[in-house]
Amino acid sequence: MKKILVAVDGSRHSDKALKAVKDLLRLNDSLAITVLYVIDIPNNVLAHQAGEISPAVFEEQARINAETVLARARDFFRIDGFEVQTLSKYGHPATVICKVAEYEGYDMIVVGSRGLGAVKGLFMGSISSKVAHLAPCPVLIVK
Repeated sequence: MKKILVAVDGSRHSDKALKAVKDLLRLNDSLAITVLYVIDIPNNVLAHQAGEISPAVFEEQARINAETVLARARDFFRIDGFEVQTLSKYGHPATVICKVAEYEGYDMIVVGSRGLGAVKGLFMGSISSKVAHLAPCPVLIVK
């Protein structure tokens, strides 16, 4: 195993996923780690249709949130001397996570067991479950 993709959303469960990956790095510091934040496009459409915020405002807020979460993840690894790559993408989280893993040749995906979309998960199934079902490689779901 050489390349690990860890998907985050800023939730405490994704923080646990980061910790699990850091533990793997302590065992093998030659692993290449990428931390991925997916900006969920359907939320943009729903917010706009509800008249809550304009698409431009949503996109800016989502981009800032992604940058904040990724910077925090980068700092989490740097404090112990590990360097990681960070990446943000737009789209449906499970689909994007799996496509990035496939196209970039990741050996494993790591996700938290639940994210910030817990209520949505009741209706659509959890992102971690969808990733486990669709992934082109092994998936570690961290509780």
